Formats: sequence, structure tokens, C-alpha cells
Amino acid sequence: MRFIKGCTHEDVAPDDSRIEGLFKIYDKDKSGKMSKANFMDFFLKACNERVERVLENFKCHHIR
Repeated sequence: MRFIKGCTHEDVAPDDSRIEGLFKIYDKDKSGKMSKANFMDFFLKACNERVERVLENFKCHHIR
């Protein structure tokens, strides 16, 4: 939620559709938590499919 707020300046709730969608896809064991491996799967896919968006998100978080 904090990551999305940092990128969009929007307050988001845990039931935000963007968060729920990510967890439906990447929370493989349905624990309500995303493991490091699950997050890396998400991040690698994002880097391959939306590199410009990933770079924009990095800028919003002051990552070079």
C-alpha cells in the first residue's frame, strides 16, 4: 500500500483492486502474505512487460 501511495499519491486500502489482483496472482499459498520468491516473480514480470512503468516507480521512490 505504501508503495502505491508513493507512486500515485493516493491513499489505498488493503482491499484496493490493484492489491487484491496482485495477491490473487502471486500469493501462491494463499497465506495473505507475498513471499520474497512471489514478489520476485511479480517484479521480474513487471520488468519484462512494463519497464517504463518500473522506471517511473523507481523515480517516485528516489531510486536511481
